Amino acid sequence: MTPAPSGPPLPPDEDERLAALRALGVLDTPPDPLFDGFVKLAATICGAPIGLISLIDRDRQWFKARVGLETPGGSRETAFCSHTILDRHHPLVVPDATADPRFARNPSVLADPHVRFYAGQPLVTPSGHAVGALCVVDRVPRELRPDQLAALKLLAEQVVAALELQRQARRDARLAAWAASERPAAAPTGAFERPGAGRERAREVPGGRARWIAAAVAAAGVALTLAGFAASRAAVSAARQARFVAEAEAVRDAVEERLIAYEETLAGARAFAVARGRPSRGEWRAFAESLALSTRPGIVRLGFASWVDAGGLETFQRALRRERPGFAVHPPGERPRYLPIVHFEPDADDPERALGFDLLTSPGRRRAIERARESDKAAMTERVELLQGGHGVVMFMPTRPEAGPEGVVYASLRIEDLIRGVAPGTAGRMQVRLFDGPAAAGNILFDGSPETAIRGDALRAELSFERAGRPLTLQALSRPGFDRGATSREPWLVLIAGLLVSALAAGTAWSAASTWTRARALAARLARDATRNEERVRTVVDNVAEGILTFDEGGGVGWCNAAAEQLFGAPAAALAGRSIEELVPVARGDLRDGFRNEAFGRRADGALFPVELSVSQMRAEDQPLFVAVVRDATERREVERMKDEFVSTVSHELRTPLTSIRGSLGLLRSGVLGELPADAREAVAIAERNSERLLALINDILDVERLRAGEFELAREPVAASALVAAALDSIRPVADARGVRIETSVREAEVDGDRRRLGQVLVNLLSNAVKFSPEGGTVRLEAGPEGADVVFHVIDRGRGVPPEHQAAIFERFRQVEASDSRERGGSGLGLAICKALVERHGGRIGVDSVPGAGSTFWFRVPRAAEEQP
Repeated sequence: MTPAPSGPPLPPDEDERLAALRALGVLDTPPDPLFDGFVKLAATICGAPIGLISLIDRDRQWFKARVGLETPGGSRETAFCSHTILDRHHPLVVPDATADPRFARNPSVLADPHVRFYAGQPLVTPSGHAVGALCVVDRVPRELRPDQLAALKLLAEQVVAALELQRQARRDARLAAWAASERPAAAPTGAFERPGAGRERAREVPGGRARWIAAAVAAAGVALTLAGFAASRAAVSAARQARFVAEAEAVRDAVEERLIAYEETLAGARAFAVARGRPSRGEWRAFAESLALSTRPGIVRLGFASWVDAGGLETFQRALRRERPGFAVHPPGERPRYLPIVHFEPDADDPERALGFDLLTSPGRRRAIERARESDKAAMTERVELLQGGHGVVMFMPTRPEAGPEGVVYASLRIEDLIRGVAPGTAGRMQVRLFDGPAAAGNILFDGSPETAIRGDALRAELSFERAGRPLTLQALSRPGFDRGATSREPWLVLIAGLLVSALAAGTAWSAASTWTRARALAARLARDATRNEERVRTVVDNVAEGILTFDEGGGVGWCNAAAEQLFGAPAAALAGRSIEELVPVARGDLRDGFRNEAFGRRADGALFPVELSVSQMRAEDQPLFVAVVRDATERREVERMKDEFVSTVSHELRTPLTSIRGSLGLLRSGVLGELPADAREAVAIAERNSERLLALINDILDVERLRAGEFELAREPVAASALVAAALDSIRPVADARGVRIETSVREAEVDGDRRRLGQVLVNLLSNAVKFSPEGGTVRLEAGPEGADVVFHVIDRGRGVPPEHQAAIFERFRQVEASDSRERGGSGLGLAICKALVERHGGRIGVDSVPGAGSTFWFRVPRAAEEQP
């Protein structure tokens, strides 16, 4: 067993999982626009800046496609997707990685790309192994809506389907190349051919080289001629066996493809039942008629059964009798749960026997139903007696609607009809048998023409496959008709040079025709799969809540989903061809890959409404294509407006009485209104300090709101950096002296273009924080000086520092490194947010460099005065 890395545990199927990954043949392959499109669509739908198709190898993760991230992969030990593959049935969603003990110390969380949110859907191969994940990543904590999770799941299924399609295409190309090589004696396996194709192959496969050798040997002597004859016979026998195996494989493939088609039919029936909850009799009949069951040989009945608890049995029967008079669950008897048949089509043959039949009373059906519920896939019974007569198998698939009753859909299959329907030309050439499990066990499902005797020299082939959870074996025995029309293999024919040339030419023609036929079949299958994938992706994007539009380099809208039609109040046909600038009045030069901002949309009636707009770029047919995701922001803006009005109103209404209260407390503390006892003076002093703190908080809130509303005017003028430093020191020195903190300065003279009071407010805030978090008796250093076109200020302390995961967040409103800071050291959590807003209003930038335990350096840079620009 492969040794586990020190990170997440290994899946229980690790060796088989790695084998499935290798079989895909995708590791370390060049970028593919198809998969790039998948990750861009996933990131766009989920509103995330990063999207990945991650494959988990033995000791690494490798990205087949990526957007928003430069690195091609990394260590498996630290990969989020290494956890995703541990549960192949469910996605892994991490709303905030810093709060999850599995990831809080992960390097990709603590450093670039600073992952905070992750959602990954496992990529599960048809063999049931999770080889990687389709994931989206964000740098802020968040959640996904149910429709976004559903879209991520469907896109992951499309990624797996595309990987499988490419693997099959490579396999078919290898088979086609082999068929075109110099080995005409062995026929390649493939799709089932038209009747008589085997006889043509028999004429095309002769061992021409063996006949040429036999002719050469015959010239040397009778003994060598006999040896050549024996060799020729052996080659003919090998070719005959190869032809037979090829035809048997074609029958096996045709049977398997038909069973797959019937699994897909059941999947459609399940989707229909889930959508309806519990379909009515008329709805079920209409659905079955739309499938044209008469064109699907083998399916004799398509039905639906519903789970019923013992306590609800009578209510259930009464409800069904309104639609089907006389309905009753049978056979009678008390059981904890029932699974009676509710609908089936066609229902003309003996409906009384099937209607209401409790499927759980049949052991074979019950076992298959339990397997289907455990795997959530189709499951097939062993050979059972069908309710409508005769023998066959029943295939089940569970339904689990979010609302409505749970049940199963099923298809009763008569294997004899199925095999004869897909292989009508085999009766005179081979006898076909189908077994449940290995042929040696003798559990036969179908025996074609058992009354006909089989010759002792009959050819034999046994081919195993698995469908709907059951291992099956197809056994084929040749009949006399298999060799009818085959070319004679007598050695004297090799003496005729013309026949040798003809045989070689026929072999070459056969190889070319076989390769061409397989290429056409492969192209047709790829086209069908591409159409199916396109329809599924269309279903995904049409059910996403956000509007999605595509537009070209010229800004012309090409396609949109249903949500976009609703947002802009016009059908897709009316939106197509219009300029994106008409719908979203934003300069087209700004609408580039990675654009994410707020804007306004214009409806068909000309009304404007606020939107959140994000744009990503992909390539289609070697041309750039842009995808715009539009979210209606009307409700969010209204909520923000109401909140801002509430905060502003409350702040204004509180500030006036608080000012009066603070003044009254000051009078009481000073003794102007009479001398107070010592305890009362201390209480009044505490109340005065708290009222001043509350008043400062209200002023900070008002400053933040004015900055956000754009109502904050700056009185710009050239200001010397030394003057700003001196004013800030005058304000902060009493606080520093009270804590015994020494402030050192180093100023290189320069002038800034800014508001003297507001830049001083920034410096005072930063110095106040540095003093607050410095140890008593410590030192804070303030540096200022020109750097290029800016003046840069540094405030350096030797406090506890700021952890990397908090360095970006501390500039947000009401954010502090630790929740206890507000209680122990004072402050509202708004100071740094105000500093950031003021610096940015000056056209500058602010940030922090810190090592936990070694202190912090808060810095900001603003433009120099115009006359000082270098």
